[in-house]
Amino acid sequence: MSDADLLQIEEDAFPLEYGLDAIDRAYVLTGGQPFLGQLLGDSLVQRFNRQLKQQIEPPDPTFTAADVDAVVEDSRFYLNGHVYFNGIWAQAGEAPPGQRALLKILADCGDGLDQNAWWDKSSLDPAAFEAAYRFITGQAPRTQGIVPEAAPVLNGQITGLGVNPADPKTGNFSNNLPLPGAQLEVYATHPTTGERLGAAVHRKTVGADGVWGPFTAQTGQAYEFVVSAPGYATTHIYRSPFARSSALVHLRPERIADADRDAQALVSFVRPRGYFDPARDRMSLDGKAQLPGVRPGAGDASAKLKLADAAMRTVTGEFNGERVAGRTWPVAENRVSVLELTY
Repeated sequence: MSDADLLQIEEDAFPLEYGLDAIDRAYVLTGGQPFLGQLLGDSLVQRFNRQLKQQIEPPDPTFTAADVDAVVEDSRFYLNGHVYFNGIWAQAGEAPPGQRALLKILADCGDGLDQNAWWDKSSLDPAAFEAAYRFITGQAPRTQGIVPEAAPVLNGQITGLGVNPADPKTGNFSNNLPLPGAQLEVYATHPTTGERLGAAVHRKTVGADGVWGPFTAQTGQAYEFVVSAPGYATTHIYRSPFARSSALVHLRPERIADADRDAQALVSFVRPRGYFDPARDRMSLDGKAQLPGVRPGAGDASAKLKLADAAMRTVTGEFNGERVAGRTWPVAENRVSVLELTY
């Protein structure tokens, strides 16, 4: 039964009608789901009755698309349908994982969302996105690859550590506060070796807001972001190619812990938008499947490699098909490497 069947019930004693634009709008919003169609029809009638009591002139007895929109923008619609919506949310917490993440993103997009943008915002790996998308929509994604932009524009903030990012004595926890005066250099790198392909393609000393861009990247090009600031190690952050624009490419320099000073080189492999799960994910660091410090189960988002050789060389991290190649740097020069995953 369609929304038209649910809404257009022939009854002489029922004085209200539904315009074709209202029926079309109802179908767009409900996807033909019977409960939502009935809930929408009941809400329209309740709204009409309230207007009939409150207005001097009786409202138009033919519902329009504008009436449909007014109903769904009213919080009472969701309160009346709480059983349905709570049930959907509970179901989304079950397997496959990632459903709630997709629904949260979709909830902020009243006009809908392109599949590629939905995936890009979710930070789910291809397999997880495909499973969650299929479960929610009942169909396979149109594509399992992100459609790249011709010239992705990147931006974000450089943030520091501790209560006061300029004072190492105040702690080494992430604070999401800008790090004024931090310097950034961006280099194009070879996707396999991590070696630089020339001079810096972007430089900036950030101001009070910590914003380091904008920077227009080349499609398919990997980059090294070098962040330096007083009280921090010079941090070489390696990223795989950016397929699409983002204003959330945040960068943070590291401090070398006393316990790590005995290493000749330090490499961190990080997944800020998720976790590593040895039982679920296909991953490796420097050719080894077991990531240092990553425990069974999805709970760790970083692994640290302590190397006994100071000679600069390529080091590679892989995670469910995404590959990041970087270079090691000497701890003696107060430098560290970070291989950061996008997905």
